[in-house]
Amino acid sequence: MCTTSTLTICFTGQGISPTVNVSLKEPILDMGYTIVDEETVETFKIENASSLAVDYRILLDSQSFHKHASQQELPAFLKRENPLTQTSVGTANVLGTTVFDCVPAEGRLEPGGKQEMTVTFQPDHPSDYYADVARIELYGKHEAHSIVLKGVCKSKIMYILGGDDIKPMVESLAVVPEPEEPTEADSKAPPVPIPMLLTFRAMSTEEETTPAVREIKVGCIRTMSVSQKKNGEFFFDNLTMVTPKGFQIEPQKGMVEAGAHKTVKITWSPPKGHDPNMPIESTAILNLKGEVLERYNILLRAQVVTEEQPPL
Repeated sequence: MCTTSTLTICFTGQGISPTVNVSLKEPILDMGYTIVDEETVETFKIENASSLAVDYRILLDSQSFHKHASQQELPAFLKRENPLTQTSVGTANVLGTTVFDCVPAEGRLEPGGKQEMTVTFQPDHPSDYYADVARIELYGKHEAHSIVLKGVCKSKIMYILGGDDIKPMVESLAVVPEPEEPTEADSKAPPVPIPMLLTFRAMSTEEETTPAVREIKVGCIRTMSVSQKKNGEFFFDNLTMVTPKGFQIEPQKGMVEAGAHKTVKITWSPPKGHDPNMPIESTAILNLKGEVLERYNILLRAQVVTEEQPPL
């Protein structure tokens, strides 16, 4: 007689989630400032903190198949609810080349293994709004980290950081015709000033009026070209017009070493006899002297407020 028996087998296991750490303290990699046709290189490391090997790859939003669909909406500066929101992908290169490059773009990390990632910033025209997002994807489907990449490109070594936003963050790649070559008489004339706006709000209470303070940074880009001047300088003109209206600028001139910047503090205190219900305006000229001279026409606009205002 044959009997039938049933054998029960219990399988147990433990699920392990792959963990990859990034050496960056914040999920932002600022590539800083560079000159047209030059490049900036930064590095960071990724580490496999799990007990199994992981396959990874780096995906850039600017090269995504979904880029076109994600940008079919109103530009950020037209949105009423948040006009200063910036999209993840910023200005593109005019020639169609990649602005940011991250290598190695894919690989395999053994348990406890580390890999140094090299990010290259290669812009081909001046812009303040180069940006992209690098996404670290595991096993082709799990996004472990996203890192915002951003950088600024200038045509000259001296630059200013700060001031009120007076232009949209979305730029056109249309080719603007080059201006005609200046004549000998025009070349001796000072350059046309670049407009800039600084708004001041002095807080007034029953006891006192607190001066309004704004800061701008004057920087000098470190360039690889041996023919260009390495350091820069700055100085203000027309200060006799701004001082009587309560504006104080410190320092009024200085030198800036390559790869560094200096902070300029501008303070406004309502002058004696000023009507607190009326705004006050003045203009200061800031000169930046690197390989060439640049002039900024800074409009200083100030007012007295009795309530806290959103930051400028």
